Amino acid sequence: KQLDQSLGFFQQIKDKYTNSNSAPTAYYYIGQIYLSRRNANDLDEAFANFERVTRVFPSSDVVDRALIGAGTALKWRGDFDKAYEEFAKLKVRFSDSPVAPQAQLEMGVCALYSDHYLEASTDFQQVIDRFPDSDFAKQARDYNTILYRLYVAPASDKAIIYAPDPSFSGTIAEIDDPTSLTSDSQGNLYLVDKGKKTVTAFDSKGKAAGSVASVSSVAPYSIFVDDRDKKYVATETSVLADKDAVSFNYSKPGKSETEPLQEIRYAAVNEFGDYFVVSNKTTGILVYDQKGAPVPSLSSLRNEKEYIKVLTNSRNQIYALDKQRKQLNVFSSEGRSILLLGPTTQIDFDKIEDFAVDRINHIYLLTKNPRTVMVFDPKGKLLRTIASTKGTAVAFEDGKVLTVGPSGAIFVLDKDAHRILKFG
Repeated sequence: KQLDQSLGFFQQIKDKYTNSNSAPTAYYYIGQIYLSRRNANDLDEAFANFERVTRVFPSSDVVDRALIGAGTALKWRGDFDKAYEEFAKLKVRFSDSPVAPQAQLEMGVCALYSDHYLEASTDFQQVIDRFPDSDFAKQARDYNTILYRLYVAPASDKAIIYAPDPSFSGTIAEIDDPTSLTSDSQGNLYLVDKGKKTVTAFDSKGKAAGSVASVSSVAPYSIFVDDRDKKYVATETSVLADKDAVSFNYSKPGKSETEPLQEIRYAAVNEFGDYFVVSNKTTGILVYDQKGAPVPSLSSLRNEKEYIKVLTNSRNQIYALDKQRKQLNVFSSEGRSILLLGPTTQIDFDKIEDFAVDRINHIYLLTKNPRTVMVFDPKGKLLRTIASTKGTAVAFEDGKVLTVGPSGAIFVLDKDAHRILKFG
């Protein structure tokens, strides 16, 4: 409601004072309001207002921020090449702007999403070199570390990119039924133990740092952390989004009446705040908007398959592990199937214990028989395999869940060993 009131206020300013110094600022804030809604339907309006600032008011003091907004709207829309051009304009015209580090980082991200890894790495390095003290330098280092691990270091026989980290403690005194492990942008870990009804946080050194929330009364099953480090805990009957509980209704196939969704197993959230939910009560992936209303445009994800886990990535693609833990299905942001990972004659395993996705959309499978971690590129090409070796520091014979840190380090919980191992 406050956003709607602000939108009306700025629209009045730009309509009444079309050629004044206030007009470009009004257009800029209108674009920001549309962008902040994180709704795919508002991206065109957001871009149009940002673009008007840069085209009609090129001398305005908000042009640099408008270019950031225009690039962001295009990136969220999936137009990565065009988004790159908007961010590059800022780099050329406003190299001393406070938002120049962000523009340089976003150039790298857009190059990455367009599969231009070398160009992306160069852009990230420029953030590190030109803006070492900015908040974006750490993100750039994280991106480049992942690229180094997967595309540079493997070419060298001397490179040990996934060695066990002895400085990471990760010891857990009691484990009952671990069902979910994830990390945030700072390298903190979050472990859900369904049996103990706990969500435990660990700092970047592996030291237990307390519980995320009081969730023992609502039976937590999994946890998801979004791009802003907001935490979503899936429980039997709702999803706890920080302190707010969001519940959902669903209809059984062939029936129009709805009932409360129960036995929720996983919930993930995309860039726009849409929820992707899997439940033991129904098949497929259920999609809801920020208010808990179904999203009709993604109804195709409500298929006949039963899923046990769902994740989303920074491109709003969706990953779902089937209940038999044999196949990982990947869908586009529109709900179209684009990739299927499972046992083949070249890559053989019994089942997928768990999976994770890093911040540049590589896929990590924790498999059983053999017990390995397999790393795939976003298109499904196998890049790296880490095998558990009994009696060594690389043993994870009872690996149950895994996650990937912000710089690509791999974390595996070995239940029998009562520890979380860090590789890299």
